[in-house]
Amino acid sequence: MKAKKILVCLSLVAAMSVTSAAANIGLTSGGLRADGTTSSPTTDITLDSSEFGTLTVADDGRQFWNGSYTTDEIRFAWDLTLDSDPLVTGAFSVTNLLGFSQFFQFQTAVPSTIAVPIGGVMKGSSSVTVADANGDAAASLSSLAGTAVYQGRIEGVTLADVPGAALFNPFSLTVNSIVGSDSRTAGFSGSTPVPVGIGKLVALRHSFLLSAGDSATVNSTFYVVPEPAGVALFLVGCLALGGMRKRS
Repeated sequence: MKAKKILVCLSLVAAMSVTSAAANIGLTSGGLRADGTTSSPTTDITLDSSEFGTLTVADDGRQFWNGSYTTDEIRFAWDLTLDSDPLVTGAFSVTNLLGFSQFFQFQTAVPSTIAVPIGGVMKGSSSVTVADANGDAAASLSSLAGTAVYQGRIEGVTLADVPGAALFNPFSLTVNSIVGSDSRTAGFSGSTPVPVGIGKLVALRHSFLLSAGDSATVNSTFYVVPEPAGVALFLVGCLALGGMRKRS
């Protein structure tokens, strides 16, 4: 009986790392009013990996997803690696095709099948670039009021109160040369606490204002590392349960 109990517990630990499911990008864009508030979105769509782009799933469950989406207002492309262990990493590019500045917000989400207890560690980084794409020797990218350009998210809740979960706030990049560009990189790592265990969703959200006719690129990563001690305690509990069963 003891051996069977230990086997069941080990099986549960293995099941927590099983991948995978469809991923998606929620994409919104729109103009900016004179008072600095955003207008109604000109673009509001969910790009699902089952319908947009090309999705390849590796033997270990990792998903490699790339694609593009173009309208009269925007040109958007992505090249991502997604893993339910959980990890979201990759590059996004955006071009504002209108004659005025637009705000852009896009969130990439992947369901997590790992139960990460409180005490896990989250890590992330981002590199943001703006480029003059229309040859007018001017380009700019800036954060929206009160909103970070980069946000790591867990279970759909922004971890704004956790140091390091948000990058580039306030933030701006400016270019003053023909087809010139400017970029900035930042990140966080180490023992940043995760306040809740991950149940379903790990995501990256980017939000910014981009000048007319210009392009932006972001290369970002967000992932969560389970605390090894949590799994160890779980196994110890299983062993203790087996011992109690034997004595009874």
